[in-house]
Amino acid sequence: MKLDLAEIRLGLYNWVKDELKGRIPSGQIIWRLQSRPLPARPCVTLRLIQGPNRLGTSDNYCPKGDGSDDFVVGGHRSMILSVQVFGDLKIMDPVAFQLASDLNASLSKVTVTDVLRTYGIAVSDPGDVSDISALEETEYEDRAQFDVSLIVAENVEDRPGVIETYEVTPEFKKQP
Repeated sequence: MKLDLAEIRLGLYNWVKDELKGRIPSGQIIWRLQSRPLPARPCVTLRLIQGPNRLGTSDNYCPKGDGSDDFVVGGHRSMILSVQVFGDLKIMDPVAFQLASDLNASLSKVTVTDVLRTYGIAVSDPGDVSDISALEETEYEDRAQFDVSLIVAENVEDRPGVIETYEVTPEFKKQP
């Protein structure tokens, strides 16, 4: 399967949406670049901050198996997903750390890992949740964060060419 970043992003978004259903509306879960404004709070932002990076020194080359001269070249890639949970600025009861902890813990559930696997995603390390709440301008910002290490597969087809004929002669030529 060719690496499909849109499909990976969809799988990760659906994981967060499904796990926080009834607690955070789906419209308040976004893929965020640095300057993009936040939606209404509480909210969750997602960002792939690293990868896809090759794991190991080389990929595997295997015949496609359909009788053609095609090969499948495949290998594992690592990626890191940054998850940030923002609580409401006006409430006195912080929720961001609890939501982030629940989301992080869900990565241990077989039902979650099975669904992520359908998108070609495996969780290598769920990371540790950090409470990064702080005073933001004049308001207290309730916020928690964790980074998830992921493994994805990338397989591409290649037709490297075939040696169709060769000639063997008893002569050896001395190299200069």
